[in-house]
Amino acid sequence: MGSIIFIILIAILVLGLILLYFDSNPLLGSILSLTGIIFLSSALITLPVQYYIIKSELVQFERVRTTLVESRSSLSDIERAAMIIQIADKNQWLEGLRYWNDTIFEYYILDTVDTTPMIQLGK
Repeated sequence: MGSIIFIILIAILVLGLILLYFDSNPLLGSILSLTGIIFLSSALITLPVQYYIIKSELVQFERVRTTLVESRSSLSDIERAAMIIQIADKNQWLEGLRYWNDTIFEYYILDTVDTTPMIQLGK
């Protein structure tokens, strides 16, 4: 389903090139070709950028989980409240990624997001 974006952008580019080649409507062909090139190149450029952004966020997510496990017994009430806020923020971020991973933007989100468990505060 994620390939729909790329199929549409390639179709716009090809349609623009066809219109330019057959000289039926050069202005529309130029506009469609330019639009297709700009959006297709930006979609391809953002793929690795988004990959590394999500990868670094997953490292931070695991760091919060490790910090919680290591300091579970020695947290004061204030530290525990701050940790709960941070856990809620990270879990909300992960759930948002899981939602967008099931849409047409699935190529932009790592598949490991679906298998990463939520952080449980526990006792």
